[in-house]
Amino acid sequence: MSELFSFTLARLNRRWRKLLDDRLSDLGLTQSRWVTLLYLQRLGGDLTQKELANALSIESPTLVRLLHGLEESGLVTRTGCGQDGRAKRIRLTPAAESYLETVNERAAALRSEMLAGVSPQDLELCLQVFARIEKNASEIN
Repeated sequence: MSELFSFTLARLNRRWRKLLDDRLSDLGLTQSRWVTLLYLQRLGGDLTQKELANALSIESPTLVRLLHGLEESGLVTRTGCGQDGRAKRIRLTPAAESYLETVNERAAALRSEMLAGVSPQDLELCLQVFARIEKNASEIN
């Protein structure tokens, strides 16, 4: 049974992202954009590019391209970090906050649909198991 774990988890993740992408398509937000905005929001909305890249587990050049598009869309600002001219701080704009309110509402509705019929106890157990697996994964290498 354990051999099905990663396959099932990956399939569920793809399905979640596809369904949410479909529900966010009218906002013009790609998966990578809305995930970046959500991470910024959940981590306080004011991070360095390096902190955000680490949180997203992506390389800095990939993040720079993402941020360029988000900045052009008026959803984030990038400002210098003190004396290090290369380091940038990323902040959400008021427009991003409005987008994220809609994203969060639609995500909550989808989550409710996907979790229909799952008891709070089963969900809690599932989250505990995921936390344990995540801890194990973080201790590898």
